[in-house]
Amino acid sequence: MKVQIPRVRPFLSLSSKGGSLGRFVIAIVLVFSLLFISRHPYTEMLKGSEGCRRCHGEIYREATARPYRHSVVEEKCAVCHIEKEPVTKEKVISSWNYQREFLFVLRGLLKDLSYRVKVILFDSSGTEGEPVTLEFSPAEIENNPTGSPFIRPAVPVIEGVKLEGVKKGVFAEATVSWKTDVYTNSIMEYGLTPRYGEWTSTGDSYGVEHRVTLTGLRHGKKYHYRVMARDMWGNLAYSGDHELDTTLDMGDEKRVEKDESIPVFEDGSVIKTDDGLFVFRGSASKPSKVILKLQELRKEKDKEHGLGFLSEEHSKIDVCVKCHPQGISHPVGVSASSPDVKTPEGLPTLPGGIITCVTCHFPHGGEKQYFARMDFMRDLCIKCHLKDVFL
Repeated sequence: MKVQIPRVRPFLSLSSKGGSLGRFVIAIVLVFSLLFISRHPYTEMLKGSEGCRRCHGEIYREATARPYRHSVVEEKCAVCHIEKEPVTKEKVISSWNYQREFLFVLRGLLKDLSYRVKVILFDSSGTEGEPVTLEFSPAEIENNPTGSPFIRPAVPVIEGVKLEGVKKGVFAEATVSWKTDVYTNSIMEYGLTPRYGEWTSTGDSYGVEHRVTLTGLRHGKKYHYRVMARDMWGNLAYSGDHELDTTLDMGDEKRVEKDESIPVFEDGSVIKTDDGLFVFRGSASKPSKVILKLQELRKEKDKEHGLGFLSEEHSKIDVCVKCHPQGISHPVGVSASSPDVKTPEGLPTLPGGIITCVTCHFPHGGEKQYFARMDFMRDLCIKCHLKDVFL
């Protein structure tokens, strides 16, 4: 006996027979889905600037009203401002000399982020200590108490400049040590005449005990040298002229018992000075070279802006140089504070006076060539530079 099973017409059938209701439901679902996706601010930011204009219309109108416009403004705001994938930024600062107490200036920190600091120590034999990791948030750090050694001082004082030894090899090496009354970096000028011509510096690494080894020196020569000390605010001091003779071999004159202990990080903290500088201060169990790795800790995903806004340093420096290689342009990511240079008044910088591309250029467009904030030939230069050549 043959049993006939009745056909069941699918509710969402797309066939021409009786499928009109199914097609209608699918169409409604698609329309609402497309409307939701296209109206979501983050989706609109990725495909253009329409979503951004809902909240930032005034900025957009100001940018497009200028005679010269940055083409990206009319295309995609997200290119310069929004994280489309996680960005992990790490900055490495290292000391070139061996110190028990050390200090690093942490420039360009953002108050709305948190940071992780990894400290690595190496002693003179190359032995590496156990890395130590600390986390901190700039917004939670209060100013250092009044009366501390981090209040802006007068010119640093240099004491006890001493040639510790001259060592012979393929090239000669000479080690010089000195002390300062406040934390400064270690700078040396040297050469075959009192005009010097060569120099070495520890950059953003600071200490009160300084010991620098000059390498690549020529045998049988007398070198002139002087040391300099620059504190974290740019105050600079000079020693007198000194001589070292590479005909000597002082490597065996001062024998010390070899210390085979592993360097240990003993103490460390981030301090904020009275004028807003963030510094990392630490100490080690023995004189050590220090490597400091500073990493941003990213925030949770922002439902309005995808992964969130890019940091100021990224959006005002890193994004710019992707399309505009620096070449002979002005350095960025550096502080404007020194005896001959001041932090620009009325021009935007990152915390600590850090110069960015946006310091001198309008990011969205401008009324002058290269979107300059003012005349490049003179007016912009004298905002920072104090030497006669610019005045």
